[in-house]
Amino acid sequence: MKRQIRFVIVVTAVLVLAALASSNVAWAGLSPQPAEPGIVPQEAQPVSSEYKGTVRPPNCEGLTITESGDYSVCGVAVISVEFTTDEDVHLLASLDPYIPPGVSKVMAGPVVIGCLVDGVSDPGPHDRHADIKMCFAANPKNKSVIKFYDEAAGAWVALETTEENGQACATVNYSGKYVLVKK
Repeated sequence: MKRQIRFVIVVTAVLVLAALASSNVAWAGLSPQPAEPGIVPQEAQPVSSEYKGTVRPPNCEGLTITESGDYSVCGVAVISVEFTTDEDVHLLASLDPYIPPGVSKVMAGPVVIGCLVDGVSDPGPHDRHADIKMCFAANPKNKSVIKFYDEAAGAWVALETTEENGQACATVNYSGKYVLVKK
C-alpha cells in the first residue's frame, strides 16, 4: 500500500512539472530574447544619466551663493554663509571627483569653494567679504578633521574642526578643495 501511495505521488509530481514546463511562464526567465522595452514618455526620462535614482540631492551641479544662509552641496556638505560687505560677492560651491594625493581616510568630499568679487576670482582670505562655515556629517565613533588642499604648497592643511550635534564644522576662508578625513 505504501508503495502505491509513493508511486501516485511521484506520477502526480511528474505531471505537474510537465505541465509547468510546457507553459511560457516557466521558461520566461530563461528566454535568450530580450524583453520588449516599455514605452516611456520623453518627459519621464532622467535629465542626466550621471545621477541615477528617484531622489536627487540639491545642488549636485554646483551652486552660486549670493545671499546669506545655509546651503546643501549635493547632500555631502552644508555651507553657512554670512556676507559682511556690500560688494558684489558670489560664493561658488561644487563637488569634484578628483582628490589630490597626500590625504588618507577621506570620509566625505571634496567640496570646492570659489569666490568672485565684482566678477574677479578671489583666492582668499574671504573673511573680509563673508563668514563661511562648512559642515560635514560626522561619525560619532570616529574623530574627524576637515582639511584644505593648499595648491601653492601642494599639501593638505588640517583646519580647526569642531564636532557637535553629529557634524564636523570648520571655517573655510580660501578658495580650493575641502575634505572630511578620519583622524
